[in-house]
Parts: sequence; C-alpha cells; structure tokens
Amino acid sequence: MSRLRLSCSLLLTAVGEGYLAYDLRTGQLHRFNPIAALVAELCVAGRSLAQIEQDLRSSIPECDWTSCARWIDEAVEAGWFEAEPVASAAEPTPEALTTLASELREADRVAAAYVFQQHASRLEPDRPDVWRELGELAHIMNFRQEAREAYEQYDRLRPGNAEVEHLLVALRDGPAPARVSDDYLRSLYGSFLVLLRREHGGRSRVPGTRVPGARSGVGDWCAGRTRCTRLRLWDGTCRRPTPAACATPGRR
Repeated sequence: MSRLRLSCSLLLTAVGEGYLAYDLRTGQLHRFNPIAALVAELCVAGRSLAQIEQDLRSSIPECDWTSCARWIDEAVEAGWFEAEPVASAAEPTPEALTTLASELREADRVAAAYVFQQHASRLEPDRPDVWRELGELAHIMNFRQEAREAYEQYDRLRPGNAEVEHLLVALRDGPAPARVSDDYLRSLYGSFLVLLRREHGGRSRVPGTRVPGARSGVGDWCAGRTRCTRLRLWDGTCRRPTPAACATPGRR
C-alpha cells in the first residue's frame, strides 16, 4: 500500500491518551485508544503501511500487529485514512465548524461539538468568541485543563471579562473570593436579561419582571442592592435573601 493520509472528513481532537474522532460523512463520533491515536498521527505524517508497522513494533513491543493491520484496513474502508494519491474534499471553514458545533450543542451532542470547536480554534486562533465557546464546551465535559487553556486564550485576546476572570480563578484552583465582583453580577444578570428578551420576541420588558433603569437592566438593578452583596455564586448557594425575596426584584 502507498502512503496513508488522514481524510479531511475525519476530525480529531486529543482527549486524555487518545482521540475523539468525528466522521463528517456519517455524523458519528468515535473514540480512538492510544494505539489507534498513534496510527492516526502516523497517517498525518504520511507514513506507509510498512513504516507504520515498523514504528508500532518499535514503540509498542506488545502491540498485536495483526489486529492493528485489520483495524487500519477497516479505517481505510470507512474512509478515515486514504492511500495517496486520492482527491480529498476541502477542509471545512471555521465558520462552518462553529455553526456545526453550535447545532450539535443544541442537540446535546456536546462531545461532538467540542471536536468541531477545537478544530475551529486551530484554524482561527485570533477569534476570542471561538475560544470562549471552546472553554464552555470543555468545562461541560469536565476537561478542566482544556477549559482553563481556552479561557486563558480568550482572556489574552479580550481581557477584562468578569465572568471569564471568575471562572479562571476556579480553574486555576485559586482561593474562593469572599464574594463575586459587581462587574461579574452585572455581566451575569445582563446575560440572563438578553436571553429572556430573546425568548419573548425581543421585547424590552419581559412579563413577570420589573427592571428599573434603562442602562443594562438586571445588571444595574443588582448593583448597589445590599441583598446582592450576600450572594455567593461560587458554590451555587444564596445565603440571603430568601427565595421569596429573590422573586420580587421591584422591592428592596
């Protein structure tokens, strides 16, 4: 067999000692163990089947080459690896990858969305929104190191975001603050208001809420209220006020 190449229809992203592999043609997500991951890396390097066998035997003496060769044949048949020369499909654009990642996340296919977002971040490393979404997906999957690295990259590109700074304290295993910052509360509740307005057709006033002021809605309402100084969002608990008081934002 001639040299093997990784197909453009297969997206890989490192997870632990292996890879998550998403097949664009079938829409299926696969997990590669360390040996399969090494084979994929050797295909990226353009190694021939004979060279792959030699590399595996030298690096993993206990490797069962017969089983590996059978798996490689199956991977070629599935279209994951291609023998040169083969005309490959064009690599998806970053915009297409982020759109697919968003759709997969909405469908609760977070692992697959993470693969797409990871590739988008490699293609467009200067887009802060790509890194923030990658951080969120990694955080959902409990990939703490990957989440921290993505949020740090976002923070370098767009510093000063109170929510991201708050998350980074936790992801760096820093000490919990006595309370969250006012900027964080404004950002957090301002985001909630945007989502509520989106759900209610963009109306400036959402049924069931009273939003004094006109600058940034709930965020401005929270700023300066003494009851908000006792909110501890770090551990998800509300020390004060009572749930009933929280439900009546128009009253002090």
